[in-house]
Amino acid sequence: MPPAPDNGVHDRAAVARLRAIGRWAALFAAVLAALALASYPLGMRVARSFGNPLEVQPNTALGILLLAVALLVRGTGRAGRVASIVLAAAATAIGAATLLEHVTGVGPRVDGLLRRALPAAPGITGPGRMGPLAAGSLVAGGVAVLLLSRARGALAAQAVALAAVPLPLIGVVGHAYGVTVLYGAPGPSAQALPTALGFLALAVALLCARPDGGLVAPLAGTGTGSALARRMLAYVLLVPVVLGGAALAISGAGPQAAFAVSLLVVSLSLVFSALVLRDAHAIDRIEVAKLRAQEDRAASREELARALDNEHAARAQAEAASRAKDQFLATLSHELRTPLNAILGWSGLLRGGPADPERLARGLAVIERNGRSLAQLVDDLLDMSEIAAGRMEVAHADVDLLEVVDGAIEATRALASAKGIALSRAPLSDAPQVVGDAGRLRQVVTNLLSNAVKFTPAGGAVDVRVRREGQQALVEVADTGIGMSPDLLRSAFDPFVQADGSSIRGHGGLGLGLAISRTLVALHGGTLEAESDGPDAGSTFRMRLAAVAAPKLAMAPGATDVAGARVLVVEDEADSREILLQLLRSWGAEAEGASSAREALRAIARERPDVVVSDIAMPGEDGFAFLERLRCDEVERGEPPVPIAALTAFARPEDRQRALDAGFDAHLAKPIDAETLRGTIGALLEASRRTAPRPRPTSPGAGAIAAGETRP
Repeated sequence: MPPAPDNGVHDRAAVARLRAIGRWAALFAAVLAALALASYPLGMRVARSFGNPLEVQPNTALGILLLAVALLVRGTGRAGRVASIVLAAAATAIGAATLLEHVTGVGPRVDGLLRRALPAAPGITGPGRMGPLAAGSLVAGGVAVLLLSRARGALAAQAVALAAVPLPLIGVVGHAYGVTVLYGAPGPSAQALPTALGFLALAVALLCARPDGGLVAPLAGTGTGSALARRMLAYVLLVPVVLGGAALAISGAGPQAAFAVSLLVVSLSLVFSALVLRDAHAIDRIEVAKLRAQEDRAASREELARALDNEHAARAQAEAASRAKDQFLATLSHELRTPLNAILGWSGLLRGGPADPERLARGLAVIERNGRSLAQLVDDLLDMSEIAAGRMEVAHADVDLLEVVDGAIEATRALASAKGIALSRAPLSDAPQVVGDAGRLRQVVTNLLSNAVKFTPAGGAVDVRVRREGQQALVEVADTGIGMSPDLLRSAFDPFVQADGSSIRGHGGLGLGLAISRTLVALHGGTLEAESDGPDAGSTFRMRLAAVAAPKLAMAPGATDVAGARVLVVEDEADSREILLQLLRSWGAEAEGASSAREALRAIARERPDVVVSDIAMPGEDGFAFLERLRCDEVERGEPPVPIAALTAFARPEDRQRALDAGFDAHLAKPIDAETLRGTIGALLEASRRTAPRPRPTSPGAGAIAAGETRP
């Protein structure tokens, strides 16, 4: 019979009852054995025979008593377990020695272990010697108790005990039915009624010693089969015995019929018990499978519900992303078309005929302002692309934060004046110093100021405060504008977030400035936070950076005077080349243009320029190939290297680094600010004048400088 399914769940009450039954059975066996032992010195023959001719031998009673006590003390701690093992080993030794005497006729002579002078008794082979059946049962019981002491010995112990049950059960039934051939014939089958009852009680005690495992586990489960088995087992054991006895009493059958009925009763009791335990195991297994199936169905339903929820959430996110993309593209189209409309419109008006100076100045101002707006949109999109790709980098140098703020204020002052907004900075005696990228920090402050001016009605005010707070430098931009609701305040720094994204919104922009600003501040190791008391209550933005105790840096001596300098402009786009030439000539420089690398090399061969400004993306040979051929020609002619700046639409940090590594002395991004171009050319001229002619380094990037920096 297989053990019950190990689902780790047992009925605690059933386990406790079965263990109690086992203890009572062991106690019953101990009392029987003790009475049998006491009957010899007291002369109480009935105590060892129960009125039958056969008597319990002293060694048999001693062995039963040892096993019963071993079962009673095994659960009383470590000492009890040790005592149980010792007692079981002693009982096993007595039974084994007796079996040896029966088999060989010689042995340790344990027959007189307790009482040496015993008269011959019916059914025994020698005075004081237990029969082979009792000796075998004693060995089996001792081995089962020893197996119980092992952690995983329950199944083996119960199997040994169950195998020993039929012999004492046959003896009990034989005594009950008066079938002497089953218990009274001299030889192996002889057993007194107290002996049969004692060994049967020991078998029950062994089976119930560990009911939560092994063969009897179906009786201790929580399932329906276990409950049914606990109710049925007593009936299947007793009903056949009662019915068999009643049938014999009524029919008055002879010895042979009684013998057959006795064996049938014992067989039915054992077979029915095994069937009950097997069916209990099967019912519990089916119930466990049913419960697991129900759990699996419930888990499947939950998983399906989660999958549906996830699908709905994913669909909602996709729809939201699609709406956000459509809204962003619509906003981007609007923001690009609006300045383009102004630029193209005024360009057409100015080309339509003669215009008075005032109209011309107004048109040029509109074109410049909208061109700068387009450039800012492109820069913001590129910055967001760098941030999304994780490629945004900042320089680390000593920065005068007050100069950064003042530069941003000057860049925003015209916009504030146009709206009639008062833009001011609180006076400061000690300007805090920070380490970072001056250009990026100016971009952050300019974004904050532009945002404040944009959302402040005409006649309002924007106040800028710069101060040191402990180890931090604080820049605070406060306005009297429209303020922010709590919901908008929580998402103010998210990309593409705008206070009003509808077609009737009163403010332009893509909603990228604050998101870019927070990322730039974070790259500097600082924080950027917003505060507002609600709509129409104004807003305050605070940028915090780590301050450093450093003296104010001295201004670089690089000159911006380019008058008289020969400048070669290499640009394949005619319009871009023409505007650069016009700017340079307006500053007094001798400017010459070339539309390709080959044309530029011919111009340099005719007359060496002081500075070269070259595009990179050109048909045929790009700027890198032009630079390489130029340096080779200079080496052949024995000329010092001419300073060269890259002016290109490739404005990413990696593009700048690639240009400098290739040997360009400066990197300028299109569209270029006129003053930045003038300052960079002036710095290159100054560096060239202060540097004695020497061979050009051959390693990539040697001696390269960025825009506005001079080479020592």
